[in-house]
Amino acid sequence: SVRLEDVKRGFESMPWVRHANVRRVWPNGLVVSIEEQKPFGTWGGPDSHTLMNTHGEIFTGRVSEVSDDVRLVDFRGPDDSGKEVMSLYEKASNWFKPWGAEVTSLALTERYAWNVKLSNGMRVEFGRDEESSDKNLTEERVARLFKYWPQVQEKWANRIDAVDLRYANGFAVHLASASVKKSEVDGKKSEQKQ
Repeated sequence: SVRLEDVKRGFESMPWVRHANVRRVWPNGLVVSIEEQKPFGTWGGPDSHTLMNTHGEIFTGRVSEVSDDVRLVDFRGPDDSGKEVMSLYEKASNWFKPWGAEVTSLALTERYAWNVKLSNGMRVEFGRDEESSDKNLTEERVARLFKYWPQVQEKWANRIDAVDLRYANGFAVHLASASVKKSEVDGKKSEQKQ
């Protein structure tokens, strides 16, 4: 006499259950098959109790419950943006394969600007994806980066901390040691003003 839909919803409300199928077996039995969540990343930081699965769906779970051999990507974004974040992750992963770098974190802001951090320690800022005006805009900017990257590497080698692709006609490179030099310059400017 039990309603199968109620049983299904009950199982799917449990942590780590993605889908449940329930069917009757004559004369008085039920068969339940459960699809477990497969964690792919954290959502909102490693201390969060929210994870994202391989389908871009957000679910409740703890990092401590994930097997040690699973490397989780750090994802952040507005509520209900999990599928979009997963799509951006897949794009970025394909773009940076030639560099031998993996995406270790991806953040999507409330204004839908996004950035990634790569396994080589470099951060790449993409800004907002302007899908409505030009679907290829971001891909063109990435292609420009790859085209001129050997020249950038030749000049600054391994000192690059971040790359900003938000510019229409180029990109900006942030050097790891530039912040120290900038503070020294600011200090000298303030000394000269006094």
